[in-house]
Order: sequence, then C-alpha cells, then structure tokens
Amino acid sequence: MKPPVVPEQPVPVVTDEQIKALLAGCAGRDLVSRRDEAIIRLLMDTGGAALKSRASPSTTSISSRT
Repeated sequence: MKPPVVPEQPVPVVTDEQIKALLAGCAGRDLVSRRDEAIIRLLMDTGGAALKSRASPSTTSISSRT
C-alpha cells in the first residue's frame, strides 16, 4: 500500500513592495501607527507566518530604520 500523492503547493510570499506599502501606511506619529509598524516589523524580523518574506539583502534594508 502506498501513501497518497499530495502535490506540493508553494506558500504565498509577501513581496518587498507590499511590505514597503504596509510600512508606508504606518508612517504617522500617533500611537496606533507606531503600534502597527512595530507589529509588522516584529513579524518580518521573526519570520512570522502573516508576513513571511524571502531572505534577501533588500529585506534587511527595509527592516532597519533610516
């Protein structure tokens, strides 16, 4: 008896442009904007499932403050 063949489906990845757009939406100085930016950066830096981004040199430049 053989196990069933399950086709491998790629996991959708958030692009660098999408991450930049999300961070641009959190550009305010109010508490909610800063909270949202911190959550997005935390998910990026820890490889959170919601914002799993590919590891590339451009990703590191996004996560560092300029």
